[in-house]
Amino acid sequence: MKRAFVTGANGFIGSHLVRRLLERGYQVGCLVRQTSDIRSLAGLPVRLHFGDVRQPETLTAPLEHADYVFHLAAKLMALDREAFLSTNTQGTIHMLEATLRVKAPC
Repeated sequence: MKRAFVTGANGFIGSHLVRRLLERGYQVGCLVRQTSDIRSLAGLPVRLHFGDVRQPETLTAPLEHADYVFHLAAKLMALDREAFLSTNTQGTIHMLEATLRVKAPC
């Protein structure tokens, strides 16, 4: 069975992607923050991984169980530039680095 890992899985686009992946027969792991509202994932047969793209140490374990990675985590509104960049830029860098560590190219 194909396994997918989705960051930002509880957001509008992420939750729709999760449903579509499940419909297509994927096992789905979802990265969500401890403070996230996860009602959009309620009742779905997914594995929740509590972590944050700003904390690279929380990304490695869930990536070990993924064949595909969909990175949708983003900060849409921030009070300052640093808050915006820490998730959207540095968080993406953390995801790329963690993916390379776990799934090194052949």
